[in-house]
Amino acid sequence: MNALTRTYPTAIAGTPQGFYFSTKDNGFTMDFTFDANVTAPTEIYADVKVRYAGLGWKFTASLADGTLVDGATFTQQGTENYFDFTVPDAAKAQAIDGQTVNILLTHDNYSDGVYIPQNGYVFKRNTGQNLDTKSGLCGFSVSVGKNIPKDVEIHVLDTEGNRALRFAKGDKAQSVPCSKLVDGRLLLVEMPDSFWDTTHAVYEEVLTGWNGVFTTIDITGKAKDANEVEQDNIEILQ
Repeated sequence: MNALTRTYPTAIAGTPQGFYFSTKDNGFTMDFTFDANVTAPTEIYADVKVRYAGLGWKFTASLADGTLVDGATFTQQGTENYFDFTVPDAAKAQAIDGQTVNILLTHDNYSDGVYIPQNGYVFKRNTGQNLDTKSGLCGFSVSVGKNIPKDVEIHVLDTEGNRALRFAKGDKAQSVPCSKLVDGRLLLVEMPDSFWDTTHAVYEEVLTGWNGVFTTIDITGKAKDANEVEQDNIEILQ
């Protein structure tokens, strides 16, 4: 059933530019030119029972620079699987007339992290709301513990599989438009010890629950055993 169910727009209050749905992480993104003269809502079909059961869902609407659309509302219809996007305030709608609007739908639930027994890494994440007004941007910050025996990096890959962000030890926080991370992945990479060695990804996950939030990633070494990790709501990677 999952393979046959997709999220897609059924009505657009403006001119469509394109949309994309990921069967891997159930992320949906669409761009359209907003028309303030259209009074009917933009309507999106999303099968919440099949695609989002137990994981929740989160919508955001943002402009090209990542700023959230002021006054945007998302309303779930009585038919459950249909959602309406509107900007009810006429003045706020007129302010974005003719601009590109991005609508993003993602999960709204995730684990606190993973424990990787083979390498002894504890990979924890703490995700909260962005503090600035450009909440259509996804921010990342990485902290690598002193007890990590190797040089490791975090790579954030975008929809196309290209590296959007790269973090080494001590790097400052960085951000990227959330709409570029649908189908995106996050890699924990061990860097080579010598010229002859190659980089090695020891952990990979599909990005989810990252819609418009700032994520802090902490990587520590063998400071905890499996029992302690389990109590901290951290998945033990088999």
